[in-house]
Amino acid sequence: MLEAFGHQTRGAFDAACVSTILARDRFDVLLLATALRHGPDGFTACRRLRSSGADIPIIMLGDDADEAGVVTGLEAGADDFMSKPVRLAELRSRIKALLRRDRYTRSSPELRLGHVVIDHSAREVRRDARPVALTHTEYEVLFALMAQPNRVCTRDELVRTVRGDATFTDPRSIDVNIHHLRLKLERDPSLPTLIQTVRGVGYKATPLGGGLGRE
Repeated sequence: MLEAFGHQTRGAFDAACVSTILARDRFDVLLLATALRHGPDGFTACRRLRSSGADIPIIMLGDDADEAGVVTGLEAGADDFMSKPVRLAELRSRIKALLRRDRYTRSSPELRLGHVVIDHSAREVRRDARPVALTHTEYEVLFALMAQPNRVCTRDELVRTVRGDATFTDPRSIDVNIHHLRLKLERDPSLPTLIQTVRGVGYKATPLGGGLGRE
């Protein structure tokens, strides 16, 4: 399917083969199954790749939507996680979104806005110089907003940035992630200044706030 859309692909069936191929050639994205035919599983393979300095974007493919598996994959260093059976249109959309983010972060690995810093090379968020734990989606939403300070992003835009296509996700789910981000990052979540609501449109990131209030 990916080759039909113009991508060149290579297959590997175990972690050793993955490492050998990545050491020899340059690839844009790695699709890594949680269950490999031989040797360590995909989670272990992902951790080893990251510890060796591999910075290739990784999408993990798991056999179910188990939350623990998703969390394990993301904590192992994956950039995204999809459950089998994979919907091919969604996979293509997520690859496109990941490639867009990768091109941007290579040119600008650190973002700073007010008291919040994103170090994308370490995939770390700091508030007042202290690390803050975010979920995968919270991180991606925050990055999308901070990458374009003072620009209003609609919910659909944020979904497309995070997932590649708004078709597969309820745009209102962004509101939940914004709420959690405010709880974790705002000095006063009831009076947000970092992430502002633009009523009827979406959200924007600003270091000073603009008195736009909340929905």
